[in-house]
Amino acid sequence: PGHPVTHAREKWVNRPQRLSMVLSGLAMEGRTDLIPQLLESARDSLVDLNVLHFMSAVSALEKNRQWEEALKIFHEMPRLSVTPETRTLTSAIRICETGELWQGLLDLLTDESAMAVAREDSRFCNTAMKSFVRAFEWERALSLMDGMQKLGMQPDIHCYTTALSACNQGEQWQLALHLFSLLPENRLTHHNLTYCSAMAACGKSGQLEVALSLFEEMPAMRILPDVISFNAAINACSAVGDWEQGLTLLESMLEQRLDPDVISYNVAIKACKNGHWEQACSLLSDIAAMRMLPDVFSFNSAIIACEQGGHWQQALSLLADMPQHSVTANSYSFGGIIRVFSQAPGQWQGALDMLERMVEEGNEPEETHCNTAMRACALGGQWQAAFDVMSQMSEFDLLPDDLSYNAIFDAIAASQDLGAKDAGTRLFRQALDEDIYPWLQDASSSRLDLLGFSPGSAELAMRWWLAEVVAPRLDSTTDVHRLEIVTRGNEEDQALVPELVEEMPKVEAAVARIVEELALPQVVSAQEDGPGMILLDASQLDKDRL
Repeated sequence: PGHPVTHAREKWVNRPQRLSMVLSGLAMEGRTDLIPQLLESARDSLVDLNVLHFMSAVSALEKNRQWEEALKIFHEMPRLSVTPETRTLTSAIRICETGELWQGLLDLLTDESAMAVAREDSRFCNTAMKSFVRAFEWERALSLMDGMQKLGMQPDIHCYTTALSACNQGEQWQLALHLFSLLPENRLTHHNLTYCSAMAACGKSGQLEVALSLFEEMPAMRILPDVISFNAAINACSAVGDWEQGLTLLESMLEQRLDPDVISYNVAIKACKNGHWEQACSLLSDIAAMRMLPDVFSFNSAIIACEQGGHWQQALSLLADMPQHSVTANSYSFGGIIRVFSQAPGQWQGALDMLERMVEEGNEPEETHCNTAMRACALGGQWQAAFDVMSQMSEFDLLPDDLSYNAIFDAIAASQDLGAKDAGTRLFRQALDEDIYPWLQDASSSRLDLLGFSPGSAELAMRWWLAEVVAPRLDSTTDVHRLEIVTRGNEEDQALVPELVEEMPKVEAAVARIVEELALPQVVSAQEDGPGMILLDASQLDKDRL
């Protein structure tokens, strides 16, 4: 017995047509490492290698999930005097997507032999763009579209449609309109899908008027809106919660003798998300009346509408109705119910029961489910129940975060339990040890930033700061004349984290209670002391009271 490559070579050297079979055989034997050597040996033996040989090699490596090795085979083709074709490059793109080799895909797109094919066949670039979009790499998809134009390549209608989908993913509605306007200039004809893609991009960005103007323009362009077009327009309404316009479009479908599908009703129900639960439930009933089967999205959208309206009983009723329609609740279904309970005073046990049922029915909870259940406990002042939820997170490979601790500290602040205060101090030190509030570790002795804290955690943070950071500095040679406590973010902070706006007054109230309790002297300064900034006179602080 000789070298494995020599042994394999003997099988096809006199019958080159068997090379593809030998390559596949190596894969079945688990000897994929020999495939590159075998191809090289074939070339040296003057075998007329062709695309099929390389496709066989790639297929063998792909079956063994050796994505990187398969991609290397494509790059070997020019060196072994084989010219890539569209089908080989399409396979390479598929491998990059399956193996998540995004840099490999970018390298492929800059390969001279690949670009030579792309210039002749735009399907290659469109396939690559679709791969990026499916991977939520919308920027790379649009960059590829831009690169095509710069290289003088003519994108076809499919490339434009994919680019519009990328704009939708990235909420780039203005770029979507620009690309949309280029179609006539490039002698490409608009159709339903280009309008739908443009409407989707505008709708997702909250540009409802622009989306509806595109929809209304379609008949003038001799394009009759179909069910998909109406769904795109209704979905644009759902993005901004305009349920009335959504229902109007749904009625228009019926007037035009178009049969709405489940998606039509789903996006209409979604438009009712801002608390219009009665309309949402009515639409859900209409699905069955139209002899269609609602899906889990139908129920989840209606549950969200009930959640926003604070109707936990109706949300529970929807959950109970799901099995009757052969619909299985998922994590989003249970998450919606838990959120409803977290907003209803006194319903903390319902939230815990729903979290338990979620697990029993085979749904893995995420941090957000646990944190929401803990917020329900906080609303009822049940800090021990909240602590139990946080303790169980490790069972699902979840780590508590700042929202987890915030919920517990809010529960402690609302609790009448005599041991709650000591538990809060102990847990706050634990949170610091776990680096839950990393920005607090760098707090100076003159400034405390409470952005990102809940009322309960803000109170504990301020007490810790006064005792552990400020008090030791009062006896030092460094002068500490004034303490600054920041309780409000700027407009940019509030835009990034809308929840901050609701918490700010509560945090300020928590700080005010500590200031009054410790008799901390405040500084009144019209120039510097404004909303969001509390100034204290450090020179008058009583260290013993801290």
